[in-house]
Amino acid sequence: MREPAFLILALEFGLVIGGEWAFNTALAIQAYELGGPLAVGLIGARFVPAALGGLPLGALGDRIPPGWVLCGTAAARCAAVAGATLLVLAGTSFVPLLIVAIVDAVVGTAYRPAQARLVPALAQTPADVAGAAALLSNTKTISQVAGALLAGMLLTTAGVGVVFAAPAVLFLIAAIGNAALAGRLHAHAAIGHDGGDAKIDWLGGARILFHDRLITHVAGLSALRAMGRGLWLALATLAALGFLELGKGGVALMLALSGIGVLVSLPVGALLVARPRLRGPLTAGLALCGIPLVALALAGQPGPAFACVIVWGFGMSFADVILTALQFRVVDAPLLSRTVGAIESMKVGAEGLGALLAPALVALFGLRPAIAIAGAFPAVMVLLEQAALRRIDGVAEGRVDRLLLLRRVPLFGALRVEALERLAAGATPVTYPAGVDLIVEGDRDAKVFYVIEEGTAQVRLSGWPVAELGPGEGFGERALLRDTPRSATVRSLTDITVQEIGRETFLSALIGTDHVAQIDHARAADLGSLVATLRTLPLLQGLDEAALNGVVAAGRLRSVEADEAIVRQGDAGDELFVILSGGVRVDRDGAIVAELFPGEHFGEIALLHEVPRSATVTTTAASLLLAIDRATYRAAAEASGVEVPLVAAG
Repeated sequence: MREPAFLILALEFGLVIGGEWAFNTALAIQAYELGGPLAVGLIGARFVPAALGGLPLGALGDRIPPGWVLCGTAAARCAAVAGATLLVLAGTSFVPLLIVAIVDAVVGTAYRPAQARLVPALAQTPADVAGAAALLSNTKTISQVAGALLAGMLLTTAGVGVVFAAPAVLFLIAAIGNAALAGRLHAHAAIGHDGGDAKIDWLGGARILFHDRLITHVAGLSALRAMGRGLWLALATLAALGFLELGKGGVALMLALSGIGVLVSLPVGALLVARPRLRGPLTAGLALCGIPLVALALAGQPGPAFACVIVWGFGMSFADVILTALQFRVVDAPLLSRTVGAIESMKVGAEGLGALLAPALVALFGLRPAIAIAGAFPAVMVLLEQAALRRIDGVAEGRVDRLLLLRRVPLFGALRVEALERLAAGATPVTYPAGVDLIVEGDRDAKVFYVIEEGTAQVRLSGWPVAELGPGEGFGERALLRDTPRSATVRSLTDITVQEIGRETFLSALIGTDHVAQIDHARAADLGSLVATLRTLPLLQGLDEAALNGVVAAGRLRSVEADEAIVRQGDAGDELFVILSGGVRVDRDGAIVAELFPGEHFGEIALLHEVPRSATVTTTAASLLLAIDRATYRAAAEASGVEVPLVAAG
């Protein structure tokens, strides 16, 4: 996924996350110096008011162009952190610093929802959306480590004012970069409220948590893990400055080492996609959230402590992946959004509670015993929950076949475990008899993406068959990403069973959030992702990698000015056109029937059936097209062993 705008978006996101973790590290150290363990706990607990105050901010991207929300959020955080820097330099007490830290945390809640709304607006193809989600997720993990290391380096080489000022500079650079991106694209996602239920009906989600025993157990374990995280992040500061004698730089090092454990967990978590039973991995993950802390408390030496923190970071991330997967396997699709929202709110509260418990445990038992207690608690609780986990596994196993089916869809290839689990949870199996039109060309009420489980279907354009689809293939994604009519009719050739995935579930899984946006029509050409674009076209889905590369090599690039007719209705032609940038208007018998954008195509009827062009296609802006002629397509299909659905007229 090489769209330059996505790389810019990821860079700015990395700056924000890096600045956030550097600021968190500096805050924890300054809080300890000003108020001891209690102040460290209060700093960790500031995300509880942030979660509540951030609910209205999360919807800003519905009313303001999301690129400008990103810019404004980064700028506001720059101002807040700069204010904290001035307070520290002025020798302020703890309370004003805590207030500024809470303001920063609240403001920061607007960033990720707005970013999620912007992702589809930058996408050239649906596959780009999934690729962007993976890129941003990996950027977050790497930037957390980098931010903590930056704080550690500055703590050992510069004064405390520099440590606080550095995150402000990172936020400022991110604000400038996001302003440039927003100005360049004029990105404005359409206002919508599809993702709002999880926040508006929080009490409804909470009621579900406590009326379904299986969901209650999953939510409880998620909260337990989050509370352990809050406990340790507060205790880590005390340990580094206390019995480990690592100094201020050691606090940052401890946080960075936990991030390394998270990085190691990512490929391991990917192996869980098709696992039918998750009780064993979850038990191991939650045990690793606790046992390393017990070992750290017993060892009391820097070397073993470093290893323990890496393993703890691995366990935390690993357990989170499995718990996220389980919640999508046990929650019914209609309840998914509200339930996930309630669980996320519970996790934030539990993490804040853990941070507040840390100083209490230290006061009652001492630092090293407090760390041992924090580690023993999750290990003991997961053993007590084994009976419930066996019941959960029995329910969850039924969704594995659906998960395996979705994993075969090329569009979902870049998704992580939790996103695939979200799709599987939201999918509904439906069976249709032969001869039914599942989607109809020109339909403007597109709400569903389809994945074929059994049977075959035919793709038809203007009544002409252009492709056949079978098990493991999906269709209907483009109309979900854009406010455009269905571009083709898909008719069942046999009795067919499909998994139907609603628009909200489809987009929230690809983007990684419940904030769903319609797509802006501004695009940029990206020849580097051309093969990936071609792979999404129904006509070319059966071609292997070598054949697709051959099509790209043999294709003809054509640059066209605005308002130029590319093909005319009634003319002869044997080329298929793929839009790389710009856009076109499709006119049939003098009426506009469609508008097409980058990643879409036209001309397959004439290419396959040797009939005159069925419509006139005119550019609406300066455009770049890839033209594929009939001979190139036939050669590629023959090389891949694909039957060409060619029916000559007459």
